[in-house]
Amino acid sequence: MIKLLHTSDWHLGRVLHEKPLLEDQAHVLGQITEILHGDPHDLLIMAGDIYDRSLPPADAVALLSRFLTELRRKSEVPVVMIPGNHDSALRLSYCAEMLSLSGIHIRSEAACAHEPIRLSKGNDTVNIYAIPFLEPGIFDAHREGEEAVKGSHEEALEHLVEIIRSGMDHNAVNICVGHLYTRRGLTSDSERVMVGGAGEVDPALFDDFAYTALGHLHRPQEVSGKVHYSGSPIKYSFSECGDTKGVLSVTIAGEIQDIATIPLTPLRDMVRLRGSFQSLLNDEKFVEYRGHYVEAEVTDGGIITNPLVSLRERFPHILSVRQAAPQMKSGERSTVPSVSEMGTLEDDYRAFHAYIHGEEASAEKMELFEKIRRERNTP
Repeated sequence: MIKLLHTSDWHLGRVLHEKPLLEDQAHVLGQITEILHGDPHDLLIMAGDIYDRSLPPADAVALLSRFLTELRRKSEVPVVMIPGNHDSALRLSYCAEMLSLSGIHIRSEAACAHEPIRLSKGNDTVNIYAIPFLEPGIFDAHREGEEAVKGSHEEALEHLVEIIRSGMDHNAVNICVGHLYTRRGLTSDSERVMVGGAGEVDPALFDDFAYTALGHLHRPQEVSGKVHYSGSPIKYSFSECGDTKGVLSVTIAGEIQDIATIPLTPLRDMVRLRGSFQSLLNDEKFVEYRGHYVEAEVTDGGIITNPLVSLRERFPHILSVRQAAPQMKSGERSTVPSVSEMGTLEDDYRAFHAYIHGEEASAEKMELFEKIRRERNTP
């Protein structure tokens, strides 16, 4: 029996609405270390997008180094890591040969993916086939004499999995690690789905594996009984407000015996709030969200000066303010008239003002508009 911990999409160095999230990331990485220390697992899988950028900031690199160092101090659990589409495979695999001596295996080359990382647990042999993110368009075949495969992302992956199958030991526990988008996968606003032409992959491609640990989609989800996304460890967009973030603990004895989500507690949770500007400032029902990352949708129809500054007094960690689209009265136009329908620049401004504010521009505003137009020498 083997017990593994599956995580992915850390995106170390991520910035959300100009807010660096490194402190939040360090908070959950500490929890992952404690999980592995308190509940021993036989394997940690990190399925890509370790960093948020191919050239990660120095503090993000330092955070990964601290995590791996602290993990090795507290546990001897083997680690298998692959690059995702956000990572630089070359940079992520720096010192990979040396790290492998301490049980940290970074597989960044597709040419090595058919060679399993082999572990032993009691009488069980565990083969981990770690497939890094495959750049679409060109994929060099691994076997001598084969022609290079040039085609879609799915075609390249199918070719690689076929090579893996041809040498697979079916008496072993065979695990696949990948970073890709499968059909029927549920997306959020925080990941790139079709990156450089990388298309959807049929999950049936992984039927021969006891378990396939995937990264790329940030919502934790089961694609099929044996194919799972762990999701990201924290929320990276407000579309993920309702998601429970965590890591997957998977027990395999020949086949999957149990899959359990171990929740991770965020440093600050994320919430979307909606209401009038005054209710957001004063309503008691919003008090509990003072410590959250907040996206506020203001329902007022008029212009509000510096709403983010004002709301930050109540919500210190507010990241975004949106204004709801004005509600059109029955029979009104639902779009602003085109320029060809209106003619002059003054007409354009009058129509725009009426659309935004629901009323005609005052004489004072029109005088100000005319003054600005003359100063800009607009014909």
